[in-house]
Amino acid sequence: MASAIASTRPDRPAAFEPSEVQEWRRGLGFGSLRARIFAVNIIAVIVLAIMLLYLDTVRSRLLDERTAGLAHQATTIAGFAADLPEASRVASLERRSFERGTRLRLYADSGTVLADNWRQPATARFVVEDPARATWRWRSARVIDRVLEKVGSFQPLPVYREAAPDTAAQWPEIANASAGKPVTKLRRAADGSFMIAAAARVAGGGVVHLTDNAGDLTRILRAERLTSFWLLLSVTGLT
Repeated sequence: MASAIASTRPDRPAAFEPSEVQEWRRGLGFGSLRARIFAVNIIAVIVLAIMLLYLDTVRSRLLDERTAGLAHQATTIAGFAADLPEASRVASLERRSFERGTRLRLYADSGTVLADNWRQPATARFVVEDPARATWRWRSARVIDRVLEKVGSFQPLPVYREAAPDTAAQWPEIANASAGKPVTKLRRAADGSFMIAAAARVAGGGVVHLTDNAGDLTRILRAERLTSFWLLLSVTGLT
């Protein structure tokens, strides 16, 4: 009787042998060297795209914040200059110094420069490095900066140059500035750093013009880039 009952039970599927499991995995593409290389490459491309998008976002955010801050400073100083007696306006503006070495100039409506805080020897000044004295590491970093900006569709910037003689005509943003509505402009210095300018018109006559070097932003972006690069290597298993 027991044997008859046992014979009526449905047969269980036989367990796969290890060799059959491996064959099945290979048939689906698992375990092959080609599939693993393909997967690593796909992950690397995805991480690289995220890294470039992140760096582009950080660059835009930092530049927007710095530009907005400089525009606010220009408007504030223009209001301050309008409240000063005309006899002491030039001296008061030329005594102003900024932590990052921002250059402050006051131009007359005729275009001539009336005040320049860099005339004071003790005033802090930003420094644009001479490309002729650059090391190979600096040159390499600059090339990488430009390549990543091109990949990220960053718009080319006009070159920052100081004209001689110094007149308002060298700054197109001055012509478009109005009272209470500053105009900003982003340029590129000879050393590759960002140069930010802001112009605000003074009530009663004249225009305040600020020039700021954002070399510190370049250093921040390069540090973020290095961190993202090591993250990419870690994700792809190359470290």
